[in-house]
Amino acid sequence: MSKIFINNKEYEFKQGETILEVAWKNNIFIPVFCYHPKMPYVAACRICNVEVKINNVTRIMPACATVCSDNMEVITNSPIVKNDIQKGVLELLLLNHPLDCPTCDAGGECDLQELTLRFGSDRSRYEFPKREFEKKNVSPFLDLYPNRCIECDRCSRFFWLIGGGTEWGTYNRGWYEVFGVWEKEIIENEFSGNMWEICPLGAINDGSYKFKARPWEIESIESIAPDDSIGSNIYVEVRRKKPLSRGPFEIGGRRKDLFKVYRITSRDNPSVNDFWLSDRERYSYSWVNAENRIAYPTIKENGNYRKVNWEYILDAIYEDIKNLKGEEIALISGARSSNESAFISKILFKEFLFTENISFLNYDIDPIKEVFGYSIGNAKITDIDTAQNIIIFGDIKNSFPILGIRIIKAKRNNANVYVFNFYKERYISENWARGVLFHPNEIEFYAYKLAKLLKDGEKFEDIELKQGKTIIILPDNLPYSVIRNVLIGSVYRENCKVLILRTRPNAQGFIDVGLNNISIYDIIQKANEGKIKALFIWHTDLILEFPSRNEIESALRKIPIIIYISPFADYSVKYAKYILPETTIFEEDGSRTNCEGRVQIHKQALWNYEDSMPAWWIFKSLIKRFGINLNINSVDDIRNLMKKEMFEYKSVSFDKKPNYRNYPPFIPSIRKLIKFYEYDLANYILSYKKVDLIEPSLRPIENVLTISNHIYKSSYYACRSEIFYDYIRPFIRTIEANSKTIKQISSEKTIKIGEEIFEVKINEGIVDNVLIYRPLFFDSKINYYLNREGLLKL
Repeated sequence: MSKIFINNKEYEFKQGETILEVAWKNNIFIPVFCYHPKMPYVAACRICNVEVKINNVTRIMPACATVCSDNMEVITNSPIVKNDIQKGVLELLLLNHPLDCPTCDAGGECDLQELTLRFGSDRSRYEFPKREFEKKNVSPFLDLYPNRCIECDRCSRFFWLIGGGTEWGTYNRGWYEVFGVWEKEIIENEFSGNMWEICPLGAINDGSYKFKARPWEIESIESIAPDDSIGSNIYVEVRRKKPLSRGPFEIGGRRKDLFKVYRITSRDNPSVNDFWLSDRERYSYSWVNAENRIAYPTIKENGNYRKVNWEYILDAIYEDIKNLKGEEIALISGARSSNESAFISKILFKEFLFTENISFLNYDIDPIKEVFGYSIGNAKITDIDTAQNIIIFGDIKNSFPILGIRIIKAKRNNANVYVFNFYKERYISENWARGVLFHPNEIEFYAYKLAKLLKDGEKFEDIELKQGKTIIILPDNLPYSVIRNVLIGSVYRENCKVLILRTRPNAQGFIDVGLNNISIYDIIQKANEGKIKALFIWHTDLILEFPSRNEIESALRKIPIIIYISPFADYSVKYAKYILPETTIFEEDGSRTNCEGRVQIHKQALWNYEDSMPAWWIFKSLIKRFGINLNINSVDDIRNLMKKEMFEYKSVSFDKKPNYRNYPPFIPSIRKLIKFYEYDLANYILSYKKVDLIEPSLRPIENVLTISNHIYKSSYYACRSEIFYDYIRPFIRTIEANSKTIKQISSEKTIKIGEEIFEVKINEGIVDNVLIYRPLFFDSKINYYLNREGLLKL
């Protein structure tokens, strides 16, 4: 291995490593501003300059951008480096920097503060007016303070190279140069929140966190973003670290802090979200204190609600269900609770209530299990980075936004990216992908033709697949034949893998623990036929989430006993006899399995909301009333049972220890990258089946209205967050279509659906004969007119 000399000591280095990387690895901490380990270097700030001697010639070179060579000599602690370079650069950076530290939200976690104290001078030699710019609100999430900017270029590199945006950059020149967006513009990129987190000081601030707390009051608790099945790793930041109070405990000063999330920040996991978050995961946390949180166990008697204690309500539920047959009991879940809760629920519903009426995904026969032998894909999230071909079904930007960063990275590495959809979503319209557009009635035909391309090489839609790795990204809520045909095609193609995106955040965990699944609408149909006497609705809401509302409400009215277990009192709660408050992911310890089968741990960050309890405790308490004590007092007890009974999780470590990098601990913007986790993958045994494709019958092209997602409305949690309302409000009374379709449907600027009147918005990216209504998770009367597929023929 090649060798380099730093401060007269010999160190080994790998080919391609920079001076900075070798120095940090060996505890020689060179200061930086512009350098960030997750982004390409630019050598903009020059505070990392060091003396480099090559062939007896000494030069001043940036450590972050200088690649090591054999026998190179480097000096990082000479008087020139310490006095002329480090102190000099800091002095120049501070020339125009305002004295905002007491009021700046970055105070206490500011790179400029830390490095000035360590390496800077204690006085300034310059006296002249500083340049001044106006503060700007560049988005509902971000505040820009140009006066504080040191032009390190971190924000622009992230925005252009990683986030794939274009509206952010530098404008003007010289004394008037400034970073930001053009005047009157706002940022619309879904990854914009990462910019304040990588900013080395307070030039870009988190607007939602403004003046709320100081870093030394905050404790960062390791958790998982609950919005989708990717399971982005996050820190939940709460004020509970020290016995500091904003007022007497008795009147709620300190006590209120224990129920409040102050902000969400990124947690590094290279296998999942790397170090990045989408704005949906970062800013949706206000759902923790949503107005419709359920606070106490409640019973409905004679049309009136009465608060009761846990013992009373559990006894009452037991008395109501103990004599029912298994086929008379059903469970519909949102698969949003922990693996531990799912495991205990399986014991209750399968071993004590003997029911097969369990649903958390909307299909009867699992096409994934049919083709792969187990209901999981065979691709990993990181496979996207190195794929030569990426084929995507649906709108990734709005439903699984964090995957966009890996898709952009793959495209920059010259991958062929194709998106199958019925409108031009972001990655098509911004040329990150080529669109394969179709009418919703054609989806089965297009999936069949794609499968024929994968299996037999038949040309289709000018799709060209390179030699090498092919990754297919496939949501699990597509029609049966679509999923089945695409999976069969992937089995025949060499080096082709499929990433199954679960549309329920912890659906993979629910499958792994052994909960079977039938269609939600099968249960609804049985209820309408009077066959269901008791229905458990668990962490979901049928009216809020599913179309065909008439059918659903009719079923709910016919079920005599509805047990509603959830953190939120949504629309279906009015039909419930028993209402049980469940804790959220931030209020309990647990684990969740993401769409690739990675079992990730989350820790309790907040106290339980009022009398809410974890779902596993509720189900354990019901089991106890059947005369069996499981001797379970914590999630650790459940995990021990899971490891004994679940082959897939036998090798999973629920007590995962973090890994550590040798980064300088005194640079706040890099400090969180020191510790990171690599959670274990569950052990799945797949057996691929090369079976025949299903050739679909062609359906007629007709005018249809369909529902779609908006990124800030696409999550059961994000839809409750006030910060997103300004984004969502314009879509609530709006239907989109292209101009040709609008002319066919309506001669005016409005359209009438049933008794509801909607404004019509032109969107030329939508295919002909299709109208889109975006706000999923919204109580709209339009749900009365949609069929089970979420379509309405016009």
